[in-house]
Amino acid sequence: MPLSLFSLRLPVHPHQLEVQEFDSYELIVDLREDERYADDHLPGAVSVPWSAPVVPTGAENVESAPSSAPPTPTVDTVSVALPAALESHLAPLALGAPVLVYCDRGGVDSARVVAALKHRDHKADLLPGGWPSYRRWVTASIEVLARTMSFCWVRCAPAAGTPAVLSALEANGQQVLSLGAILSQKSFPGISLPGEATPSQAAFETRLVDTLRRLDPGRPVWVCEPLWLNDDVGLPVPLHDALRRSQALRIEASMADRVAALRSHLVVQRTGTEEPVESLIQALQWAIPADHGVRLDASKVLAEQGRHEEALYSLLADGIDPLYLALAAPRVPARETSLTLASLSEEAAWSGLLTLPEPWQQALRPDADQISP
Repeated sequence: MPLSLFSLRLPVHPHQLEVQEFDSYELIVDLREDERYADDHLPGAVSVPWSAPVVPTGAENVESAPSSAPPTPTVDTVSVALPAALESHLAPLALGAPVLVYCDRGGVDSARVVAALKHRDHKADLLPGGWPSYRRWVTASIEVLARTMSFCWVRCAPAAGTPAVLSALEANGQQVLSLGAILSQKSFPGISLPGEATPSQAAFETRLVDTLRRLDPGRPVWVCEPLWLNDDVGLPVPLHDALRRSQALRIEASMADRVAALRSHLVVQRTGTEEPVESLIQALQWAIPADHGVRLDASKVLAEQGRHEEALYSLLADGIDPLYLALAAPRVPARETSLTLASLSEEAAWSGLLTLPEPWQQALRPDADQISP
């Protein structure tokens, strides 16, 4: 799906990298090693590790090209032999289909592949400067987007209403940035658990930029708040500071509603034959660092006795909520409004949002401009 034209107004377009909009390419090829690709890559890129580079047949040696500019081997001096993995990705494409290629060796490898692709009449571009150039662009984009866009910060302890609020906002045409979704948090809303495909810091930032650029910078963006359990992945400083300056909405719900919603969520997410409450408590014991001082022994005993609702109550009241108060980041909002939900249904969440005073009602209007500072 093409990007919204709104993103083209922001000074974070791929044209800064001297390439087209990423979505305009029918194939993006990452020539780096598998481990580097797994750590982070351009959105939609396929991995073709370049272990057997194209060999020039003429006298020119592309390795001797100046490091300040990508090498430009001529079409008639480049072999057209390409690895089988790349051939399989090219097979479904029509000739002339746009292809983007990048590597992490300043363009040495990608220039060879691009020349070979052009020899076959493909429309191929290389990413000038390769991977390091892209990463600099991501960092700059986060700074620009955090400064340019207007945010509404939804503060909520894990399993305290975030899914209902975000779902209600999306259903009513609001722009939502779910950090939990970007972090691939599925088992427990707001927390990354062992076994989930948690992205690296670099991949998190790539997904963050890719998501923000698809939004309208003239309208507010509602941002949820995950719980950061370790230092491996964290909120980039520019976005952290932007949220602290923004209007914050503190969501609260009854413990009975939270327990019921969490129990329902666990049943839906259940895989295998193990009792989901016991599995969740065990996973949290592995996920929460020991130095945080959170003990889940009482919850575990209750779960083992089959008292699952009581176990979840203990888990939230004695474990998750104190952990949230200690670790939630950013910690101190500039301005905060509290909203207690009648229930954790989407309908109740939207009804509650409509009771908020200005400037929240300004943000909730379909034609809302940036929320007043």
